[in-house]
Amino acid sequence: MRILVVEEGAGSNSTLVSALRSDGHIVSSASTVDETLHLVAGQLYDVLVTDLNLPDGRATDILARWKYRNSLIAIVLRDRGFPAEIEAYAEAGFQYHMVKPIDVACLKALLPRRIWPSLKEQMVIHRMKRFAAAAPEER
Repeated sequence: MRILVVEEGAGSNSTLVSALRSDGHIVSSASTVDETLHLVAGQLYDVLVTDLNLPDGRATDILARWKYRNSLIAIVLRDRGFPAEIEAYAEAGFQYHMVKPIDVACLKALLPRRIWPSLKEQMVIHRMKRFAAAAPEER
């Protein structure tokens, strides 16, 4: 999956990025709203994991200005949680929220599973496609 981590704290950012990369995800990182919007202008992402408060704005500013985010899974990280705020973040477009400190295992559990065919299954699919493309007299 292509994941964008937005966290102003260098230590937290690097911990999240390393943990997600260790699972084979393609991970980019940013620390401000402007830097994030610059990254998303040139790349599609499947998941956004962002701190709520950033030096130049809030996570809600990112979603408000992010084009082409129809299938994006957005996760907001917060210092505390109040029920009224949770509803506002859902309305802004966040599917999930987590209160810091983040449990990386819980974060990983929120990510959708993409199951790719095994190498053996890929070979069978390839042979089936070749067979289907062959002229009837070659079968």
